[in-house]
Amino acid sequence: MIWYNKYEEEYTGGLIYVINILDFNVTEKQNYHTEIIAADKDTGKQFTDLMSIHFFELRKVNDILDVNDKKSLWMHLIKADTEEELNMIKNTNIPAMEQAVQVIFDMSADTALRERARMREKAILDEISNLEGAREEGRCEGRAEGRAEERNFLISKLKAKGMTDEQINALLN
Repeated sequence: MIWYNKYEEEYTGGLIYVINILDFNVTEKQNYHTEIIAADKDTGKQFTDLMSIHFFELRKVNDILDVNDKKSLWMHLIKADTEEELNMIKNTNIPAMEQAVQVIFDMSADTALRERARMREKAILDEISNLEGAREEGRCEGRAEGRAEERNFLISKLKAKGMTDEQINALLN
């Protein structure tokens, strides 16, 4: 298991949760939270109850703060863009939310920490840009290789039909 191999020195057994917080929609469901369990492909029976994968789709989170929905409050915190949104969360009078918002305010006030966060975000965006560029470059190379293979295949077929190099060049160029 990849997760175990990556953290085998830290892993002591028990439950494994994989949490994905997405700023895009991955499911067609209306609900912002999806839990995926490991199931046997043939029988459909749950393989283990020790592992689950959770997807939180931020774009599906309701705009209205519900103080009784803790998961939704955390999603609002993660998705908050403005100080006003953070203050609305802080004003729910839920200690964990107040503390989390205060940590964000403290981090924002710390210029060195803010610069590290900015550099981290820049590195992430640079990596995304590099991957997109590499993908496009790979597509172009793949198309060129495909055209060259097609041309070579056509040339071999034409030669097999008895055409000379001059006739093939005249036909293809």
